[in-house]
Amino acid sequence: MRKFYFFILATMIAVNAFGYEKQTWDYTDGSKETGTNSQYYNLDIYYPETGEAPYPVLIYIGTEAWLNHNYKETAYQQASAFLEYALQRGYAVVCPNNHACSNSGPHFPAPIQNYRAAVRFLHNNGEGVSEGPRDLDTSFIAFSGYGLGSFSAMLMSTTHGINELYPTDWDMEGTIGNFLNKSSSVDAVADFGCMSATKECTQYDMMFPTERIFGCPGSNCKGQFAPLCYTTLLPHASANWAPTILVYDPNNGFIKDADVTKVHNAFKQVVGDDYCELYTHSEGLSFPTDNATFEAVMNFLDRIRAQKAQGPLVTKTLTGRFAVSETESVTFAQGNLRYKPKTDQWCLENNQYDMIGANNTKASSTYSGWIDLFGFGTSGVAAKPWETSTTTSDYAIPSEITGTIAGTDYDWLHYNTIVNDGGHTWRLLSAAEWDYLLNTRAEAATKQGQAVINDIKGCILLPDNWTCPEGLSFTPKPNNFTANVYTFEQWKQLEEAGAVFLPATGYRYGTGMMAQGNGQAFYWTGDFGDNSTAKVAFIKGTSDPSIIDAMRTYGCPVRPVRKASTEEPTGINQTSFPSGEGRGEASKLIKNGTLFILRNGRTYTATGQEIND
Repeated sequence: MRKFYFFILATMIAVNAFGYEKQTWDYTDGSKETGTNSQYYNLDIYYPETGEAPYPVLIYIGTEAWLNHNYKETAYQQASAFLEYALQRGYAVVCPNNHACSNSGPHFPAPIQNYRAAVRFLHNNGEGVSEGPRDLDTSFIAFSGYGLGSFSAMLMSTTHGINELYPTDWDMEGTIGNFLNKSSSVDAVADFGCMSATKECTQYDMMFPTERIFGCPGSNCKGQFAPLCYTTLLPHASANWAPTILVYDPNNGFIKDADVTKVHNAFKQVVGDDYCELYTHSEGLSFPTDNATFEAVMNFLDRIRAQKAQGPLVTKTLTGRFAVSETESVTFAQGNLRYKPKTDQWCLENNQYDMIGANNTKASSTYSGWIDLFGFGTSGVAAKPWETSTTTSDYAIPSEITGTIAGTDYDWLHYNTIVNDGGHTWRLLSAAEWDYLLNTRAEAATKQGQAVINDIKGCILLPDNWTCPEGLSFTPKPNNFTANVYTFEQWKQLEEAGAVFLPATGYRYGTGMMAQGNGQAFYWTGDFGDNSTAKVAFIKGTSDPSIIDAMRTYGCPVRPVRKASTEEPTGINQTSFPSGEGRGEASKLIKNGTLFILRNGRTYTATGQEIND
């Protein structure tokens, strides 16, 4: 009997005692199932024992999912080491059955319609729905697969947000189940087979129409392995492809490296470098079992989840006043400065504790992600913000600019448009102003100290007029990260009282990250040191902040400030723009003393309310 071969048909047999809490649901009508059953439209949900509810969701599809109506438990066994790793990372794991089979049908694209129905059910039955699965954070659903599950994952990624793979041809959405008004899109994909399956189109064309998908006619397809996507899906690409990590063994002997490179490049072309990763392992044709691979996949999913949670750009007005000289006080920006090279876009972080981290090492002129660590004076006039050179001369400042770059074209804040600037004019602090703030202003020693906000290390600065919120406390200069530990909710209270947080970003040198995670950061001032250095406010992990010289080649953060108004509002004034609105050029209009923000042809008040007339 002839068989349809996949990237790997052998399943990894693992002992699965189902030690995690498991629920079984019918994803077409939303009913909860009890006991063992093999219904076509059932799915199993495994709940983690760690983490906080609601839990993000990870769906897994196994090797032979299209050949077996009741494959969900076998799929879990196949990838149990990875799925239990995901459970330990706080994800709920979902394994669905699939009412599609090779000879008896239904045929392609029925499997994808099944999985989309399962996703719609999950979106309909998340946290707070008493008659559905409990404690699911359906704002983030990831999809993963291996073998034919890999093929399913790729189609869930590349048909993300569209109904038809080919116009008036294959219906990728379907009409299965009672939740057709819910989204069937997933937020990220982990593909464990690099989109591979044999081009066996002569025998199973109805189940798996490979000629249409791989562009390989007749018997020429037989026995060949090749990746999906770059030959047929790319011409139909939409900007809605899901962020995807491709897991690949270059020594598997079946898929060519050149083909994998084409797929990876196709993804980068559509979603950008920051939303597609290629991870290689060396376990041959077996499903990966090493923790390094699991960690890489889960780190990718966690990063995409964090970026999605950040949402649209936000404008906040912080109100804490900080004396930086005997005659001037400033207020700090809502977060550090960041930049997207591919679109030449500047903005402020949404939150004071936000930072880019290791992705700064990807900086290049075409990088589509954000960076927030810059070499000195890299405003774009001469040295570019994405510069990673370790040669001091690449950061040269003209001889006519002496002492400081503040207020010159080399100041990041002098001519660059910040899309969520709140209508303010921002500037750099000088070294002397940083020193006054940290060491000279009234009670300076009692208004600063190391702190941790939800596991994020950094330094808190308290405003000149400080009253600690009731129920909270602050230890000045503890020189450790155990005295001032706050949750996000506690930090919100401190921020509303005027506190400023400088996250410990570490620094970049060339394309390497340094001092990341140890509580250190170097915040640029505008002032020169010697010919190869500039002044920074050094936020230390275990001692008091100080002003020192740092190499101009270092990638360091920038925290803007502005002159404090004589009449600052109380609390935090926050403007949140709809998704996509915070991107692009913005202009300001002041009419009768009221600030209006003009963005993308639409007008908003300073509190984010859209004006329609």
